[in-house]
Amino acid sequence: MSLRYGLIGLLGLLVTPLLLRPASAQTPLLSDSTISTTLKTSLQFRASVLDDGGTNTEQIGFGLRRARLQYRISVRDRFEIFMQVEGQGPKLLDANLTYRLTPRFSFTGGRIQGPQPKAFTPTPFFRIDAIERPFIARNWAAQTVGGDGRDFGLQAVYTASRLQARLALSNGDGSYRRIGGNLRRDLNLNSFTGGTDEDGLAVSGDVSWQPRAVSGIDLGGHLSYNGSRNPNTAIGRSGPGREYASASTYLYWGRVPGSQPVRLKADALLIDYFKNGTAPEQTTGGLSLLAAVQPVTSTELFARAERLERDLGEDAGATFLTAGASLSLSALRGGPYHAARITGAFKQRLGSAQFEGGDGPNATGAILQAQFRF
Repeated sequence: MSLRYGLIGLLGLLVTPLLLRPASAQTPLLSDSTISTTLKTSLQFRASVLDDGGTNTEQIGFGLRRARLQYRISVRDRFEIFMQVEGQGPKLLDANLTYRLTPRFSFTGGRIQGPQPKAFTPTPFFRIDAIERPFIARNWAAQTVGGDGRDFGLQAVYTASRLQARLALSNGDGSYRRIGGNLRRDLNLNSFTGGTDEDGLAVSGDVSWQPRAVSGIDLGGHLSYNGSRNPNTAIGRSGPGREYASASTYLYWGRVPGSQPVRLKADALLIDYFKNGTAPEQTTGGLSLLAAVQPVTSTELFARAERLERDLGEDAGATFLTAGASLSLSALRGGPYHAARITGAFKQRLGSAQFEGGDGPNATGAILQAQFRF
């Protein structure tokens, strides 16, 4: 009970600055001259040859990995509405409102990309290294808040010239299922709660810093606690869900593809699941290392090695290897590296440990991907 009231108190701290801000004469909020809109779209096409040694299956063919539409409305540089739709589904990924209290301090509420490992959602998909985000990060999302790393909640952000810190309070389960669970439309119902007991919330925070001493350096980390006991945390997606605490850290020299001649990136993360009935305590850990070089400004060669341990202290891990190259058609014309890029990569998984959403042991794949950002 004390933890619950502590989380409610944290929500109060996030909202208080909005309530205490002094009133003053201002321009009408929805004046046409103060509103700006932005519409962007991104596409990723793939051709792939895949071989899963665990199930003795092979696949070859073409597909559409992502088709995104992003819409942003800004009002007097104070309010901002952001929505992002994934065309495959379709699915509403992001829908949130940001209020900038000061140039450095803001609040965001709705379906948000909250504090989490840097290797996952904080990097826009069109700036992802290689073909896909590190497997350790995708496994983190699949077994915590959900595969897309979003959640419903409220977030406070402090941004300085080289420092950003975020603090968020959220449902802890990014699926839309929670709308029917703990968010009721009206109090005039026979049951306010709908007969479900879901009183756990999640609190998370992260920090990132770009020191002046070395150009291109970016480092930081995140901490989170999730008491929702959502289905993502159950063993094999069955049985009781578990509370967990999670932590991650990263050190990058050259954060995005094509940003400098040599890039190095390291990510590490942990998830400590608490025991809940028949569901045992479990600690999952992962490490990812990437190196990339640019022979010329429009081309990059990369290699990444990852290790993921399903349960630290047990012999239950897997190694993931990725190597390939990318060619930026937009950089050839003097534009940004990510806007029009073709990437080819070979991927291999070694080890027999099974992970949620993972391939079988000794799986291999060759993928050719083209992406365009408008």
